[in-house]
Amino acid sequence: MILLPISHGVYTLPVILFLIPRLGEDNITTNITGGVQPPLILFLIFKFGEDDIKGRKHLQCEIFNEPITNGFLNFFRVRRESAQDVVAIFNLQESGSRTIILPDEMAIIKTDVGVHAHRIALPPSRFPAIFGVVVCDPNTGVVQVLRPGGQRIVAAGEYRVNVALNAGGKAFYAECAFIVRDSNPFVYWIKS
Repeated sequence: MILLPISHGVYTLPVILFLIPRLGEDNITTNITGGVQPPLILFLIFKFGEDDIKGRKHLQCEIFNEPITNGFLNFFRVRRESAQDVVAIFNLQESGSRTIILPDEMAIIKTDVGVHAHRIALPPSRFPAIFGVVVCDPNTGVVQVLRPGGQRIVAAGEYRVNVALNAGGKAFYAECAFIVRDSNPFVYWIKS
């Protein structure tokens, strides 16, 4: 057995991106990217958001930088670093034809401390940073893409959202599909 000194070394952890489509059961697809920069584990979760103040529902993405909870690592004061310069860019495509209906859009990311920005720092926390993809008014059934320059109505059909997440110069890619319907439920995530 080989023991390495821990006192003065700088140790970084590999980067892992988990993509979890939420459909009532947890289906986890892992995309493991080896490397040492940045030393973080990001979780990107596609989720159906709760009602907002206007009674609308959201399809949203949550970004987590999970803190280290392993007692052994905590004993040796190994800590996950903050993810710096986190940027999310997404686009929407029709699933069948792959026609782009929304070109690359820089997401406005909302943090648990109330920051709304295109670029954030994400400290280790159990609370996610969130950005919305589409919003649905359950009274009218109108589904719109959330974007800074105004919202665009999305017609019934199957769509794919492609997300490029950049954290500290390292890029991660994920995609998930969703359905827009003319009847309730008007919008929901599906397995890719």
